[in-house]
Amino acid sequence: MEMNSKKIKIIITLLFVFLVSIIALIIFIIARNDEIKYSELIKLTTGASLKVYKSDDNNNNGRSIIVFPGGSYAKLADKNEGTHWAPFLRDLGYTSAVLYYTVPPKAPDGPLKEALEAMKYLRNITTTGIIGVMGFSAGGHLASTVATHTHDKEEEEEEHPSFQILFYPVITMDANYTHARSRLNILGSNPTNELINLYSNEKQVTTNTPPAYITWTDDDTVVSPLNSINYADALKKADVPVYTKNFPKGEHGFGFSNKFEYHNEMIEDLTKWFENMNKTLNEKELLQENKNKKK
Repeated sequence: MEMNSKKIKIIITLLFVFLVSIIALIIFIIARNDEIKYSELIKLTTGASLKVYKSDDNNNNGRSIIVFPGGSYAKLADKNEGTHWAPFLRDLGYTSAVLYYTVPPKAPDGPLKEALEAMKYLRNITTTGIIGVMGFSAGGHLASTVATHTHDKEEEEEEHPSFQILFYPVITMDANYTHARSRLNILGSNPTNELINLYSNEKQVTTNTPPAYITWTDDDTVVSPLNSINYADALKKADVPVYTKNFPKGEHGFGFSNKFEYHNEMIEDLTKWFENMNKTLNEKELLQENKNKKK
């Protein structure tokens, strides 16, 4: 009798654990589906596609952010470095769009062309005309390319971003501290010095380069922190506002993962930066309105 009682207790315990696991799985699936639900899926003429997450009507600041996932220009880490950011950006009042750019690129300027077409699309649905770029790893290289390669071409002026947010970005194509796989995939195996310099974005910074938020971990062994540090130094030398946040550990590719030890601190820090950036953007918008009224 005692043996049967023990068996019953074991069975009940196992059933309880099973039910808890099922409930946890259901909650996870619901949460995950909520994270990746998008408003529109746009197929661009360049072959890339754009998942658009529109901000809530009651919390819409009229601004947009285009997100570039990383992946060494070989694949796209589109969840942790893409769609999982949509709820956070939505809560800040931003419409966000994740760009599924072609990988590997067909030509060195391929990702930039796709990014500019995506920005043109966003320009049509952004009421304020303010669009920022956000990139991770190789996607950070693309974001910084958009930020540094659009300021001096008249026909691309309207695609020039208002700000840039870079997570552990690839910045340089200098073989001494670039990310070798990213460089190979975008420039090929034997690039010219001209091409290397052109896509080493620390060398492309001017006074017109937009303000930046840059974050990385000190123990990143995949993409050298020198990419972030040297880019930040170049921005400072050009008198471009730049905010940097380095974490002592976490390695590469933490993105939006709550397994990252400093996830909450990172989110809080980025939110404060957004608040300050929004104040600056509001002031610029007000100045522009006053100029337009005087005309």
